[in-house]
Amino acid sequence: MKPAAKHSGFTLVELAIVLVLIGLIVGAVLVGQDLVKAATIRSSVGEFEKYNAAATTFRGKYGGLPGDLSQPKAVEFNLSAAADANATGAVGLRDGNGLIEGGAAGASNLIGEIALFWKDLGATGLIAGTYPAAGTTLATGANVTAATVSGYLPRSRLRETIAHFVYSAQGRHYFYLAAITTDGAAAVTPANAVTAFEAKTIDEKMDDGLPTSGVVVSMTDLVTTNPGAAAASTVCNTNATPSLYNVSSAATGAAETQVCQLRLNTAF
Repeated sequence: MKPAAKHSGFTLVELAIVLVLIGLIVGAVLVGQDLVKAATIRSSVGEFEKYNAAATTFRGKYGGLPGDLSQPKAVEFNLSAAADANATGAVGLRDGNGLIEGGAAGASNLIGEIALFWKDLGATGLIAGTYPAAGTTLATGANVTAATVSGYLPRSRLRETIAHFVYSAQGRHYFYLAAITTDGAAAVTPANAVTAFEAKTIDEKMDDGLPTSGVVVSMTDLVTTNPGAAAASTVCNTNATPSLYNVSSAATGAAETQVCQLRLNTAF
C-alpha cells in the first residue's frame, strides 16, 4: 500500500505572521511618506526664514533693500551697470525708497526691483543660485513660463511648480507662494500650487493656522484674500466663522489637490 501523499503549504500561524509582516511594511512606508512630507514643509518654512535673514543682512551691509538699493550704490557695488534700463533710479527701478516695486509705484510686475531683489541676493552670495534673467533691459519678465521662471525666481522645495515671489502692497512687503507666470507686459499671474493641508501646516508653524488672518493668509491673487466657500473643490478655505482650510478630501476633491496660494508677511 502506497503511503499517503504529503501536502505542503502555509499553516494558519505562518499566514498570520506573513500578514502581520505585510502590515508592518505598509505602515512603515506610509509613516515614511508622512515624515518626508513633514520634512519638506519644514524646509519650505525654513526658506522664508532664510530669505528674511538674507534681505536684512543685505540692508545692513549695503544700506538698502535688495532690488531697491539706490542706483548709485548698485553701480558702486557692481550690482547694476550705469546703462541698465532695469535700474535707472526711476520709481520702481532702484529708486531707494524702501519699497520693492516692479517698474512703477506699487506695481507688482516681474521687472525692476521685484526681479532685481533675487538677482541682488544671489549675486552677493546671501542665497544659493543666480538669477541672471533679471538683467539690463526693462522687460526682463516678459512671457515668463513655468519652464523659465527659475531664471527669475527661486523655486520652493514643496514642488517644482511653486516659485517664491516678493512684492509690496499698502506700504509693506510680502512673500507670495504660488505658480508664477507673466504675460508680454511682465504682469504676474499667480496660480494655485499648494494643497490645503500644506497651507494649513505652514500657517500653523508660522502663524495662527487660520487662512484669513495673521502673518500667513490664503489668496486668490496678489491683492484679494481668498473669501472661501462652503464645499468648493477649487477653494483653499471655507466660509465658516472663523474660516478654515479645506483639508478634507470631500472639500477639495482629493488630499493632494492644489487649491491654495499663500501670502506671507516679510520681516523687512
